Amino acid sequence: MCWEQYVQNRYFSCHVKPAYKAMDRITPLGVSFICYTAISILNYRVTKCPASLNAPNKTKEYRDFYGQHVSFVHAWITVLLGLYVYMLEGGVDYEMHTNQWHVIVMAHSLGYFMYDTCYAEYFGVHDTPMRFHHVFSLFGGFTLYFSSYGGSAAVLSLLLGEVSNPWIMKRHIMRTKGQEQFLMYSVYEYTFAVTFLLIRSIGASFITYNMWISPINYVAKCNVSALYGIGLFWCFVILGMLHKKLKQEKAEPSCGRNLLAWLVHPLRHHLTLLVICLVIISTVIPIVLTQVYHFGYVNVRVGDTNLL
Repeated sequence: MCWEQYVQNRYFSCHVKPAYKAMDRITPLGVSFICYTAISILNYRVTKCPASLNAPNKTKEYRDFYGQHVSFVHAWITVLLGLYVYMLEGGVDYEMHTNQWHVIVMAHSLGYFMYDTCYAEYFGVHDTPMRFHHVFSLFGGFTLYFSSYGGSAAVLSLLLGEVSNPWIMKRHIMRTKGQEQFLMYSVYEYTFAVTFLLIRSIGASFITYNMWISPINYVAKCNVSALYGIGLFWCFVILGMLHKKLKQEKAEPSCGRNLLAWLVHPLRHHLTLLVICLVIISTVIPIVLTQVYHFGYVNVRVGDTNLL
């Protein structure tokens, strides 16, 4: 038996019971929640807060500064853990039974989301869009977490969803410290914008469409479409911010500025039309193509690896 077959049989064999007992999944979830709570407490002890935030009455910005550090840790662990499972399984398989490695990856992130929601709500850090994002993430995560299918797709979704986050976390931290003039601040800013726009517009399109074909439950499918729509909305917001930044930096009009203005300005003044377009793209089109016309999977493959 070759090494690849041994690893597959030893660690990824589907004689892993698809029907996990509830306690088998609750335990790693609780461990993750406790670990991130402990990391948060330790973070307050070892991370030095900027003097501008270190007031007797702790502000929202003070709490958010420390929360960003924990989010940074979660993002990198999720990327590394998700990438390991994704590569060892040879990409994504939308019809694979959920196995113990999928449970570990999902439990790690769900435990963090539970901690972060409690932290943000208690200290008043959340704004409305982020609150909706967390609600849908938790709801959709739990529907997949306790399902027999969807673990492989969930690993890919978490991997792609967190790839852009370390850059924006570092940008927030540097901004709080007053380091906007540094070169790395711009590097983090533009890296986040590029990775977020590519993943939420292209990568998420493949995942959403393919999940509507898969045997994953319909509650999870609807939630994936909702998260896809929210991601597209944030793409629109980022494009608007990018257009504003380019407008401030360059006195002369450019092709990039003109293109962004053409994309952003009409919809900015017609938000109802924007919402309708996002619902059609994220929900109506995938349902019509997969449930009415019964089109098959659309995958991106390299050799035997199913990338998306």
